[in-house]
Amino acid sequence: MPLGGALSMASDVRIIGIDFGTGPVVPSAQEVAAGKYDKLSRTVYLYVNVAMLLKTEMNDIEFSKLLFGDMEKFARFANLIALRALQYQENVKRVPFPN
Repeated sequence: MPLGGALSMASDVRIIGIDFGTGPVVPSAQEVAAGKYDKLSRTVYLYVNVAMLLKTEMNDIEFSKLLFGDMEKFARFANLIALRALQYQENVKRVPFPN
């Protein structure tokens, strides 16, 4: 269950700290972002087939730009811990969107 899901069910579940050898780490957005919870967290990737993106219709390209531009909002909507905004900006620069 994503952390956001656990937090939304706080009355039904108890969030506990896990000791990775340096003392217990309680999962939180800050701990995950700092890399302190890496052994139990995972990154969700969105892969783009660039060859198909270059052949697709403009509506699909605009949707992809919207999705990439608002990825932090979509991650939070899905009860996932979002990356830092700068990380999203760097990832968007890597996608060669056609003009």
